[in-house]
Amino acid sequence: FVFAGMGSETIHLIFQIESVRVRFMDNNNENKLVIQLPESSMLRSLEFSPTTKTLRATFNTGGVYEYDNITWSVMESLCESPSLGRAFHSIIMSSRSKHPFTKIS
Repeated sequence: FVFAGMGSETIHLIFQIESVRVRFMDNNNENKLVIQLPESSMLRSLEFSPTTKTLRATFNTGGVYEYDNITWSVMESLCESPSLGRAFHSIIMSSRSKHPFTKIS
């Protein structure tokens, strides 16, 4: 399904492909792409901010990490992969010098 709604200066676009739910939000010029992954064995969700070039990853173990220097091209590579978890590991986690991270919780 596709839903687009407008609140006070907030635009939401929500769509679902199989079990993956994707939301794009524009709130006061803070764009975010949120991907929920209920069937992933590794990741629960990803939240990408192109403004700050950060990616917040919530793992199924409950850990939350924020990765830096994430571009749209990195996100495209992740989303085009048949396994987002494997792509996340090979593109982001294996390049820690390129994509430093902070543990949030």
